[in-house]
Amino acid sequence: MPSAAAPRTAASRTRRLAALAIALLIAAASIAGCSRAPLPRRAPPPKPKVAGVRLLVLVVVDQLAWDTLMRYRPALRGGLARLLDSGVTFTEAHHRHAMTATAPGHATLVTGLTPRHHGVVANYWFDRNANREVYSAEDPVAEEMGPANLLATALPDWVRQRDWWGRTFSASGKDRAAVMLGGKRPTGAFWYDPDARGFVTSPRYHHPPGWLMAFNRRPLLRERFGTLWQPLPLRVDPARLGVVQLEGTGLPLGFPHTYGGAVTRPGKEFYEAIYDSPAVDEYLAQFAAELVAHERLGLDDHLDYLGLSFSAVDSVGHEYGPHSREVLDTVLRLDRALDTLLTSIESKVGRNRMVVVLSADHGIAPMPERQRQLGLRGTREAPADVACVQSVLRKLDTTYGQRDWFSYDLYLDAVQVARSRVPRAELDRRIQAWLGACPNVERVWTRAELTPDRPTKDTSLAFQRASYLPSRSPDFVIQWKPWFVDRLTGTTHKTPYPYDTHVPLVIRVPRVPPHAVREPVATADLAPTLASLLGLRPPRKLDGVDRSELVLQPKQ
Repeated sequence: MPSAAAPRTAASRTRRLAALAIALLIAAASIAGCSRAPLPRRAPPPKPKVAGVRLLVLVVVDQLAWDTLMRYRPALRGGLARLLDSGVTFTEAHHRHAMTATAPGHATLVTGLTPRHHGVVANYWFDRNANREVYSAEDPVAEEMGPANLLATALPDWVRQRDWWGRTFSASGKDRAAVMLGGKRPTGAFWYDPDARGFVTSPRYHHPPGWLMAFNRRPLLRERFGTLWQPLPLRVDPARLGVVQLEGTGLPLGFPHTYGGAVTRPGKEFYEAIYDSPAVDEYLAQFAAELVAHERLGLDDHLDYLGLSFSAVDSVGHEYGPHSREVLDTVLRLDRALDTLLTSIESKVGRNRMVVVLSADHGIAPMPERQRQLGLRGTREAPADVACVQSVLRKLDTTYGQRDWFSYDLYLDAVQVARSRVPRAELDRRIQAWLGACPNVERVWTRAELTPDRPTKDTSLAFQRASYLPSRSPDFVIQWKPWFVDRLTGTTHKTPYPYDTHVPLVIRVPRVPPHAVREPVATADLAPTLASLLGLRPPRKLDGVDRSELVLQPKQ
């Protein structure tokens, strides 16, 4: 395999020639006595605290709670174990916003901002002006996937602002994860599409490169057709890792699992089943290795960026829960795939020319059945919970007259409210009380409470405000009680409780010895910390703070 000292490709030579041409043009204009004013001098970029880094790799594992990673740690032997053993591990890293979901979490990690300030408040929200639902990763004008809804620049943008020749890429099983990790103007962003039976991009990110189409033609997924998802062999008793077999959840009990139904030709069902299994992560790792090889990331004198989000822990975890044998196997397979990928990249770039980061966009609630099986608190949504929330509309009709009070779930219709002539404060108070009386509701927050953008000592209020952008967020936010799962099967997240907010944060830096940092930090601290380590210039106003001193100077 080529080493870091290998000759540059044609693409690399093109960069140098273009830079030389620009320099010659400027010099020629100067010699000719050009009357134009001299170009303004830009302040030099900050000096990197870590020298010689040519590639930043950000690995985000969707739904990998800190608890999940630590419970399965004794069984890990690959890439996850390598990062834990050789990196700086922040043991108390939390998302400090209430809506712990995929798009907000990824955006927070790369922007250094909370959802209130980077704008991605949820995976979906309602646009009051357009009167329609908005998907976080859509570009409504271009009608394609893109970062139009992201209101801030991100790590990959800072890389390119420092050095325009730096190349930035992102890839994921999910489009919204790839879009957020790519920032506003990446070189490329890719995601898995079951309909396309491989990885795709959108016109927003230019035309698909030839190697992408060649990769999709390889039978890497088709080879799984007619096989079964069987668990990897274990050296550790699963019970010691907290794995439980649940009864009465309506789930298939035990392995093996199939990829789709009993058909003789792989179709949409098969490729969707790939997404709901560890196969999508293994496929992403293969794709990432191909991307690094063809784009030759990290092989010249410019800093490059690769953001990867692995989705299978989330898709499997929602169905089977974080204490299932299925999630354990998904983590083990990711551990193995990540080991192969890191080995491949390091052989090309060199370990001392890379910074590698591991984190997660959110955690997950345990299955209520598991909680009750162990005598712990856990509740699942019941018909009474649904009926109680729905009854708010009937109560409004009874009290003030029948009308379309809501234009979308928890979003009041401003026109109907004005026509009703009911004072808004009174309406808020009544709706808050009716929703708050539902059996598993912890608290209901109103627009008036969450709109102020100022510090507060109330932690719950601070988390809710960090997720709230008045132009995009609903008029009421329901905070369910801890350990409550608002779905009929499986489990979910999207709460401000530690099982959803506490995530891994590991930074492996060349020549920095591994150590643990037990000081509480926010996930928004990651981007400014990496900017400081790599000599990038982030925006001045960020919610996160630079923690590079905790990385470089371990406390004795």
